[in-house]
Amino acid sequence: MLKISRESEINIINMLIDQDIISGKDLPKIKKVSKEGNKSQIDAVFELKLTNEEKILNVLVKEQNLEVADLSKIEISDDIKT
Repeated sequence: MLKISRESEINIINMLIDQDIISGKDLPKIKKVSKEGNKSQIDAVFELKLTNEEKILNVLVKEQNLEVADLSKIEISDDIKT
């Protein structure tokens, strides 16, 4: 289960609708699956196969002017690990 605030979840859903990745018509299905499965609406979007993590990442990069970092290639110093 995805652990984000309700506000963040709603913002992501709205971004997906604004970018035509999902439709506003999908919202009732998303809410139903979310409620019945006691899961986030983002998890319901995945379960319904309306989008995937990569598309959400691309929307966040575009909308929020973020960069993607490959954490497997970043060395973390010992003082940060402790």
